[in-house]
Amino acid sequence: MICSNCNQDAEVLTDGGICVDCRIESEERRFEIIGLAREQRQEEGLVEIDDDARLSEGNDNGCYVAAWVWADFADTKFDKQEDEKDENGKRVWWTDPDNKSCSGWGIVIKAQESVHHDSVITMKMDHASCVEALPQELHESKDGICQACDGKGWLLSIIEKHGLTRNEIQRCDTCELYENDQAALEEVLETANSHPQLLQFVQEVSDLTHEGEPGDDGKPFDPASEDVMAW
Repeated sequence: MICSNCNQDAEVLTDGGICVDCRIESEERRFEIIGLAREQRQEEGLVEIDDDARLSEGNDNGCYVAAWVWADFADTKFDKQEDEKDENGKRVWWTDPDNKSCSGWGIVIKAQESVHHDSVITMKMDHASCVEALPQELHESKDGICQACDGKGWLLSIIEKHGLTRNEIQRCDTCELYENDQAALEEVLETANSHPQLLQFVQEVSDLTHEGEPGDDGKPFDPASEDVMAW
């Protein structure tokens, strides 16, 4: 028997009429091509190539390799998760519980119909990756605006220390728009300098006498109940 590839006499021919040696060489070449295709094209979950992928090779400098390509049904007529739409699609802020370096805005793409404290919620982040988060790590938003600070990035907080209270500009720890409290304060002051009314408000707040501080009579200030309510 003659091998159809090397034209050598062979005791046994494999499928395609080629000898054992040519078959081994052919399989090694096929595996190497599949490996090359994976290096160039494979992306886990999107494009995947099997070990027994079919090859289609002609005279061109390359060949076609059969692959599995993921088709996303989300927001199409084939969507299988219509019953989860109440939670899905919400834009929320995720606070990374480890080091907060990956915190950011994203869209809920999968959530249980009834959410509990230990429910796992899948999000598609703005920076393209997907994460799984717990409900307590998420904060809802409206049109991408932080609900805690209304998108300002800072909050006017009342600080109590040594029996005294004072107002203080602090960064919003929900959206972390600013690196720290000082950066938030500097932004407020810069904005206030260009808006006289805001500057006047900041100055008035800083000049307020707070509970526990010495008043005009030298005694600890104790605001009347109506003043507290008005504040």
